Amino acid sequence: MKIRREGPSDLQKWILKEVYDFVCSAYPGRRLFSLLHPQNHPPSIESIMTFQLRAYQLITLFLASNSSFLNAVAFDQGKGYLRGSMEDPMVCRITMIDTLRELTDGAIEREKKLACIPVTNGVESDGMYEIDLPHHIFAQHKALIEEGRLLLSIRGAIITESNVDLSQATNYNKVDQTRSRRKLERAAGNRTIAVIRVSTNDARPKDSLNALKVGLFGNAINLRTQYQACSFNQLNWELSTAIEVKVNQPVSDFASGSALVSAAQQKIKSDLNIASVADLGDKVMFCLPAGTGSWVASAGVNHWRAQFNNDWCLSLTATMHEIGKLRTYQ
Repeated sequence: MKIRREGPSDLQKWILKEVYDFVCSAYPGRRLFSLLHPQNHPPSIESIMTFQLRAYQLITLFLASNSSFLNAVAFDQGKGYLRGSMEDPMVCRITMIDTLRELTDGAIEREKKLACIPVTNGVESDGMYEIDLPHHIFAQHKALIEEGRLLLSIRGAIITESNVDLSQATNYNKVDQTRSRRKLERAAGNRTIAVIRVSTNDARPKDSLNALKVGLFGNAINLRTQYQACSFNQLNWELSTAIEVKVNQPVSDFASGSALVSAAQQKIKSDLNIASVADLGDKVMFCLPAGTGSWVASAGVNHWRAQFNNDWCLSLTATMHEIGKLRTYQ
């Protein structure tokens, strides 16, 4: 995708409209117009046009100064999602999502799905999206995918809220691993875990943040002691931080635990002014309230994030199983 210097492109016009509509709908008659009119008089057409012009100038400057980013991703104007353009395909690290689910008879089943972790200029995003690769692509790269080590460029892929739409994808190419800034971490030494307790407007995990800290690190038998025993004291987990985060929506707004985690991540990054939630620790555990399904726990192979569903946040079986998947890239 190229930015034309002679005038605004359709993409620029669309982004301007989206930003302007968002600001106006977010602060109708209040914050925005109070900035334009401190005396709280109704805004004039001239004031609105002045705001539009200034917004366009700022956004155009942003687009011009971030062309390398726009070359990596583009906006789908029909759906409002990110996609790989035809000139610059999306790059994903392909891994396996391992999920434990509780059946109606109380039995636990294991489910595996493929996931895309978007990579831009060698840097992975916080997101993890389900992806249904063509069978021949999976078969060709099965070993790398099961280890979470395949970098794949895909032309025309579209990222939706929870998955990657491949209906417009045209080709798939393996990317040289040297282009990634990540490497496999050692499974020994002192490692850190951040614990995040997620609440919504109408739901919260049954265990308090303090109970989570004590249950995971303070009891005689816990996550840390079990990993020490299993590794002959070669792997030692330490708590890096414990955080409460509240997402200001009802839990029914989220169709899955992953959707709620994604919303919590955005809130954490905004509240703490950090670029990535992965910065909080070598591993990050999310404890979620009930209401997002019958899943037990979930994690991506060679990924830093794991999520646990309410009653299972302090389950030694669930935490040992999912943290074991997190031999992450650094």
